[in-house]
Amino acid sequence: MTKYAKLIDGNLYFPPKNKDGICNYNLDIERLLNDGYKEFIEAEKLEGYAYNISYVENENNITEVAEVIKTPEDFERERFEREFFATSLGYIRRQVNMQNGSAKDFLSDILPLLQAGIPIITYNIDGSQNTNVLVTDEFINECKQQMLQDFYGNK
Repeated sequence: MTKYAKLIDGNLYFPPKNKDGICNYNLDIERLLNDGYKEFIEAEKLEGYAYNISYVENENNITEVAEVIKTPEDFERERFEREFFATSLGYIRRQVNMQNGSAKDFLSDILPLLQAGIPIITYNIDGSQNTNVLVTDEFINECKQQMLQDFYGNK
């Protein structure tokens, strides 16, 4: 079904269903055209993507332009970066699910208990686990730097 719209100050407006006592105003193409509405051509947009939307208007129609600004991979990377941080031993999950069902914050709850030589679980970029990776002094320092970065914004 063809859609009609008006572009006013960069904003898109679709016709109301009823207007001034006229039922199904939005279906009366001749009236819509006389009132300045134009055929609206919607851009194809894929689910899971974020777009910057703009419009191009010419004499006969308004065309929606959808510029991809985030792909599903971008959203997944952002999620991963919220849940993990990188170290020389691999990625560390910020929230650690304990065996008893509780959750602990790695940097504030677990890091103070770690010593060099203790095994921990790290992750690869794909989220798969590396088990029995041994903590190093370098790793502890990297975690402390991550805590400072998270708290103060320092890099």
